[in-house]
Amino acid sequence: MEGCNWAGFEVNTGNLDLAGMLVCCSSISNSAFTSTGSVVTVRGTSRYNNANMVINFRAV
Repeated sequence: MEGCNWAGFEVNTGNLDLAGMLVCCSSISNSAFTSTGSVVTVRGTSRYNNANMVINFRAV
């Protein structure tokens, strides 16, 4: 993830043919995303394999 020092992830809440939002873990805590459909993709990455990621989700 370019621009993230240690860890980050990509969240895709819309058109899955396009890239999602690339965010650094330190800048995204306590944020909410709303999907335009019923599918959301999340891809995480970590340098040096030492990051923890917790994802909470709700379907309504």
